[in-house]
Amino acid sequence: MTRSGLVCIVLLLPLPTWSAPLPKQTDLERIQRRFGTPADPDNDCQFDLVDGQSLRIHVPGRAHSLHLTPEKPNAPRIVRTVAGDFELQLRVKLGYQQETAADLTDWPAMVGAGLFIQDGMQSLVEIRHLHERLGKFPWRISCEYDLRGPGIDQGGSSPRPVDMKPVYLRISRQGDRIAADWSQDGRRWLPMHPNRLELRLRRELQVGFHVIQNTKQPLVAEFDQFEFRQSAEGIVAGTPNIVPNPVLK
Repeated sequence: MTRSGLVCIVLLLPLPTWSAPLPKQTDLERIQRRFGTPADPDNDCQFDLVDGQSLRIHVPGRAHSLHLTPEKPNAPRIVRTVAGDFELQLRVKLGYQQETAADLTDWPAMVGAGLFIQDGMQSLVEIRHLHERLGKFPWRISCEYDLRGPGIDQGGSSPRPVDMKPVYLRISRQGDRIAADWSQDGRRWLPMHPNRLELRLRRELQVGFHVIQNTKQPLVAEFDQFEFRQSAEGIVAGTPNIVPNPVLK
């Protein structure tokens, strides 16, 4: 072998390569991928990821709501944009409240957490697990819904008592029909409304979950067993954690 041939062989040997380590995800990025985008209008709440599967939202002791102060809905929430049919389900655990004084005195003392559908900043449907105290009466625990829209403003509560245990909530869309249900075991579901709610809906809406309160005591709400499904045509650019699914039946 000539010296020139040896040099050519050496030059053709592949050089070792080193790949840069993948950057670690922050908790905020994990929350966005798993649940959606956090929104905290008053910048006074805290979102904590627990074991990568549960989310705790800490709310200070003052009023936070989607509609008690309509000019500025300040409830902490997780939001995602969805197109077409979908189903969103989770379990809600509310911290026990001993405080009986309301922050906004025009409204009863209350704490709650649940699901919502919005069109921009306009809430269309809200369902929540609610602890509410009216005057000197004991805390009333229920699941309730609010329905709003052009010419529509109605609400109601669960037809049977709800205890302090965690509650499962589910909300789904099929065309212009909305179904809202609750369960105490995640298997036997009860409708929040006797019929599916009929609304004229845009193709793209904002959905998610939120925490409200009107007491002077800090509140912690925990969300877990999160499930989100949507139709194959319902993918929106920039929406996190979206997996196409068959059209819901």
